[in-house]
Amino acid sequence: MKTRSLLSIVCFLAAVPAWAVQDSKPEESKPSGSTAAAGQEAAPSPIPRLVEFRLDEHVVPARAINIALPGRTRTVQDVLDRFETWQKDEQIGAVLLDLGMVTLSLPDVEELRLGIKRLQSSNKKVVAYLNGTTPGGYLLASAADEIATAPTGAIMIPGIGAMFPYMKGHFQLRGIEFDVITAGKYKYPGFMNEREPNQYFAEEYGAILDSMIDDYYRMIAEGRNLTPGKVKEIVDIALFDANTALQHGLIDTLAYRDEYRDQFLRREKMRRQRTD
Repeated sequence: MKTRSLLSIVCFLAAVPAWAVQDSKPEESKPSGSTAAAGQEAAPSPIPRLVEFRLDEHVVPARAINIALPGRTRTVQDVLDRFETWQKDEQIGAVLLDLGMVTLSLPDVEELRLGIKRLQSSNKKVVAYLNGTTPGGYLLASAADEIATAPTGAIMIPGIGAMFPYMKGHFQLRGIEFDVITAGKYKYPGFMNEREPNQYFAEEYGAILDSMIDDYYRMIAEGRNLTPGKVKEIVDIALFDANTALQHGLIDTLAYRDEYRDQFLRREKMRRQRTD
């Protein structure tokens, strides 16, 4: 009889719905002083951020022509994509370009300068610190709002030139003779089989280099608020120590990198953001 009663009680408890058991529990008291809902995001900081970004010999035109270099390699498009991301980020107030031995061609430099101008058009300051002395690095720096370098540094702006091998004498010494069929006056690929450039070759490449040097002068003149004549004088000198570069208006500040960054953060009331 007792066994039958115990089985009846167990069957009754198993039949009780789950909601009845839950309702029977006392309500848990919520902690007092709670003002924010769980998972609510913190408000963004009103202090703008300074982003530091390294540009050096590891920036290459495209992936297809990568060469084995130590460190991380970026393409020009990678850098432009990063600029576009920062352009849309309202928390970023400025970008510090740490410029090393940039070895890009003039068209690639111009493309990156356009990216810098787009950053500036989004109300972000762009400043440059020169660690290297390549002409490409300085052309990029001249697009920035200000340029700094170390007191022991140097600036090199040698202009643009080109060299072509004329090897007819070398071939003759080795007993090699060959002819090249031309496709027109300005389509002559056989300059290596000559002792000197012919009239049309010199005219063609002279016009190309003149156009490139005009762009070279223009970028520096616009960026540093100098006249083209003044820029030509600077290019004729080519190499400047840090103090002489400051006197000629090529840079704005003499300071070591960490000092310059800290000065900029205090002056602009920003905080530092680390990047890869």
